[in-house]
Amino acid sequence: MIAKMRSYWTALRRGRPGTRFQDFHRYRREQKKGSGTAVRVLLLALGLLLIIAGPIAGLIPGPGGILVFLVGLALLAAEVLMVARWLDWCEPRVRKAWMHIKHSWTRAAMATRVALSIVGATLVALLALAVHAYTSSGS
Repeated sequence: MIAKMRSYWTALRRGRPGTRFQDFHRYRREQKKGSGTAVRVLLLALGLLLIIAGPIAGLIPGPGGILVFLVGLALLAAEVLMVARWLDWCEPRVRKAWMHIKHSWTRAAMATRVALSIVGATLVALLALAVHAYTSSGS
């Protein structure tokens, strides 16, 4: 089981951005010949559960929520070609935006970084307060 998961992860990582998820979808189809519908339904349900759990896990400090969400999307892409196509369309654009943000951050002055960090922390704190106020007002 773990060896199979490793081979799936390797196949996904090896793909080129822009075709990675469709290639993974085809790879999974080739590997699953003779596999039952129950496995497909289970993977679809697990993918949806992880997509829903991602934002909830995002409330915990760290990048866990994003990773949980992305694993859920990858599971859906393995089973649904339309999701694989959408992820292949998104990935190059997200990579380009991330590189732009990373480049801008490294070139920014220290004062700008500190100011942006303070603004970001303040926004996160305000969001946490809003969620707390919303959830506690109903009880």
